[in-house]
Amino acid sequence: MTILKMWRALFNRQQLDTLIFFITDRCNSRCRSCFYWQNLNQHSDLSLDKINKMATSLPRFTSLLISGGEPSLRDDLPEIINAFSKHSSISFVSIPTNGLLTDKVVMLVKKICSTNTQLVVTISVSIDGFEKTSEDIRGIPGGWARSITTLKKLLALKKNFSNLRVAVNTLVCRETLDTLTEFSDYLIKNYSLDAHNLEIIRGDARDPSLKEFGPRELQKIFDLEKKIHLHYFKKNFKSPNTLRRIYHLAIYLLSLVVMKTQRRLLLKKQPWLFDCLAGRTIMVVDSRGYLKACELRPAAVDLFHYDYNITKAQNSEDFKAEIETIKKTPCPCTHGCFINSSVRHEPLGLIKTLLLR
Repeated sequence: MTILKMWRALFNRQQLDTLIFFITDRCNSRCRSCFYWQNLNQHSDLSLDKINKMATSLPRFTSLLISGGEPSLRDDLPEIINAFSKHSSISFVSIPTNGLLTDKVVMLVKKICSTNTQLVVTISVSIDGFEKTSEDIRGIPGGWARSITTLKKLLALKKNFSNLRVAVNTLVCRETLDTLTEFSDYLIKNYSLDAHNLEIIRGDARDPSLKEFGPRELQKIFDLEKKIHLHYFKKNFKSPNTLRRIYHLAIYLLSLVVMKTQRRLLLKKQPWLFDCLAGRTIMVVDSRGYLKACELRPAAVDLFHYDYNITKAQNSEDFKAEIETIKKTPCPCTHGCFINSSVRHEPLGLIKTLLLR
């Protein structure tokens, strides 16, 4: 990407940079924290042909964030990534996994990395603490050991694929609070991760009681999160490649913006210092084929009526009306992906947020 294109991408508030795609509603976990639980296992996944139509209809964008369901349950996951890589010229793809299907996850990752060498591929294994805590939340006896095995095998793949990044995602909820610090230390000591992401529980969780924690606990979370981000920034910044160091610096600064914005919302009840660009720089396609400006809002446009042409659906009156509603009614959203995408197009808001204490 040239300097001119980077400049335009930074300041064009209408330019799509991130697509969140729920590629399946099938899931082999029973997470009490899941906000998507009412849509799971409905057998409504889009066919690869429809997904190809979506990919060919989009302009170039930067990041594809896969979601679900459990993405590894789709045998055609590599082909889905290939479609967006070919037609949308994406640079980054992020894929979460519960890690329960170790051999299959490793096989899919090998195929994705080897056929898309130009892509930065991030695989994030979801592990919500030590064995008892994680299994109590995820509902799969023996699941923790399987996820850890998957994590180890993914880390071993890095020696063969320079475009592979491996991370752990850990839920922040009432039942993970007591062990978060110890678990983050355990990961640092035992695994050479590229990142450890703390994700605050959001949406309509299957078990609402998991969202019951107060300001004192939140402050401890943010203090821990700051230490974690700094650790992995220092680790990754040791790269001899100047461009990689710049990339990791940008990732670190954006992680601070997300954390400071979440803290401002949850502790001070104050809004973002920049506009939410949901539906403009970032949008969502769910597993049924509905286009949404925001993952947590109900309004959606059925892509079936547009022959799975996302650009046409994006220009529909219904979708435009949803964007106008979002502009007029800011919500107390803590979703890191939307904070990240929005602030990258608002340099003044980024600076103001970074200067917050």
